Amino acid sequence: MSLYSMFGTNPEAELDGFELILFDEGVEVIFTLARAGGSNKRFANRLQALLRPYERAVKAGTMSDEKAGVIMAKALAETVILGWSNVNDLEGNNLPFTIAKATELLTDLPELRTVILEEAQNASNFVAVEVEENQGFSEPGSDGP
Repeated sequence: MSLYSMFGTNPEAELDGFELILFDEGVEVIFTLARAGGSNKRFANRLQALLRPYERAVKAGTMSDEKAGVIMAKALAETVILGWSNVNDLEGNNLPFTIAKATELLTDLPELRTVILEEAQNASNFVAVEVEENQGFSEPGSDGP
């Protein structure tokens, strides 16, 4: 195992996303997530822009957790959540994906917001495609090229 296989990521996968599958009463709830970081520069740029009006509060440590949560929900909805399926509202009605609905969902459910942020930051969800043996690379000490 090399550091490249442990830490290398696929830049396309970071932008195209992966499917996070959660189960709700036996139903697969699927979120398609781009990376929160890495090649997805939109996330950091949007989060920075949303925080700019609150720069003084952030530096002073006086921003409320509620306001910080709303800002993070908006940044994730706009730049990380690419879509979803089988997501329902509180009454059990199908909730079509929109940025506004995603922001609302992540604001209402801070634990879901935490899971989505953690999974979107987890580099192992965006692992680079392994180099095939026939590409001319060999392990040290082997007889390959």
